[in-house]
Amino acid sequence: MPATPFLVGVLSDTHGTLDERVISVFTDAGVDHIVHAGDVGSHGVLLALEAIAPLTVVRGNMDPAVLGIELRDQESLVLADLRCLVIHEPERLRAAPLPPDTSLVVVGHTHRPRVRRMGAYLLVNPGSASMPRGPEGATVALVEISGGLPFARIVPLAATDGAESGR
Repeated sequence: MPATPFLVGVLSDTHGTLDERVISVFTDAGVDHIVHAGDVGSHGVLLALEAIAPLTVVRGNMDPAVLGIELRDQESLVLADLRCLVIHEPERLRAAPLPPDTSLVVVGHTHRPRVRRMGAYLLVNPGSASMPRGPEGATVALVEISGGLPFARIVPLAATDGAESGR
């Protein structure tokens, strides 16, 4: 396992707009990887995120086929020795079992931030970075992987402190 914490910037539901505050949060935090949980909306969003750190992205229900790259409905990846699953719609988690040893699940779609321990894994919904539906406003999440465990916090774009945490 890495000696220093591995930091993942998580966002969803940008719908073609990337707020400059997202770039600031991820750059200032020094993220090692970025996960976009779908409804990207434009190829420009992906290019801006890739300029910060390596990027994993899934297709959302509103993503056009003309983004310029093929997006999958879900991605399973390993970050800092931790298995992660990324899927846009949380409802789709009920349709199929999680890959073995999954410790972190990232979803989007609801436009509402949430961090919740779900048995063996941590569920993170970063909310929407451009079209929020709750009182939290526009949000992203930062997930720190340390000692083989994920720790997440929601970061409101209007502030610098986390609003919700999960371990």
